[in-house]
Amino acid sequence: MTVTVTAAPPAVAAPAAPSAVILGFGGCTASAPSAVGSCAAARASVSHFSLCEHAPVAGRHAFTIAAAPYLPSWRPADEPPVTVRLAALAARALDEVAAGLPVAPGAAVPVLLGVPSPRPGLPDDAVAAVSARVAAALAARGVSAAVEPFPLDHAAGLAALAHAVQRIEAGAAEVCLVGGVDSYLAASTLAWLHEREQLKSERNRWGLVAGEGAGFCVVASRALAEQRAIAPAAAVLAAATAREEVAPRAETPSLGAGLTAALRAALAPLGERAVVDEVVCDLNGERWRGDEAGFSIPRVARRLAEPGRITAPALAWGDVGAASGPLYLALSAHAAARGAARGPRALVWTSADGGARSAALLEHRCVGRE
Repeated sequence: MTVTVTAAPPAVAAPAAPSAVILGFGGCTASAPSAVGSCAAARASVSHFSLCEHAPVAGRHAFTIAAAPYLPSWRPADEPPVTVRLAALAARALDEVAAGLPVAPGAAVPVLLGVPSPRPGLPDDAVAAVSARVAAALAARGVSAAVEPFPLDHAAGLAALAHAVQRIEAGAAEVCLVGGVDSYLAASTLAWLHEREQLKSERNRWGLVAGEGAGFCVVASRALAEQRAIAPAAAVLAAATAREEVAPRAETPSLGAGLTAALRAALAPLGERAVVDEVVCDLNGERWRGDEAGFSIPRVARRLAEPGRITAPALAWGDVGAASGPLYLALSAHAAARGAARGPRALVWTSADGGARSAALLEHRCVGRE
């Protein structure tokens, strides 16, 4: 088995002063039309799930979806292209975060955007159309944006974060926008997921709740944050990606080598006795994700304050695919800012069907417990 790890260069000139920080967040899920609302819903386990019965998709078996109630109702019989939903989600999340961009009018800002990889139900021009919508929305605010898509499904957002850290560390950028957007609500996509036994339905208890959402975060150099007197929401201690060669649902199960490699790379900056207080990941009901976590967590358990305590936002939001990483970063920061975190350090990880495994280690400024 071959595992290739691509980690951001050490983001720490000194352990207490990592040079890449996160200044703000924007997002939306089926639970709420904002990052703050979505995070509060996840912490309170508030969901917006519904049963969908659509014979061409799943025969006589109802399946569970999480559709954003502030978008047009999803009806398979007369659905618009999913590109419309993707663009609307991205625009909403971007609007929430863009006001906090610490750049002068006319400045150029790299946008590293996590998107789904090609799949049934996703139009060939969907990624280009959403990227153009993001660039246009920023242009309306006087920001010149070069959008770079990362078609890595669940792992996309954290992989984009690793690249943003690299650029900031190298001095190639002072500010980057890292985002992700996805929606499974296309009849062809749902039929494909059903055929692969990935949908949670009456006949499949080990499936995902098909959801949708978008998330963005502003990643900047610590020097810029200090210059503008902006208190960071989080410091990025490390961000890493790795590859798992064993495919999900293969006859030979994965032993978690790829996920373990990503977690170890993300945890590398921790001091000898330091531990992670919070863990957020994309466990979503699929058996293979739980199996990989079961192999990987014991290998890094000494670095986790409570190895058995994991936050899985899919329980509230449904599976948000390529939007997972940025939204999970927002959730960890939200908990710390409201006194709900057990401590300042959070480990976030995501795993893609295609083999990518991504992880990030954050440090927050925690307020007193609620």
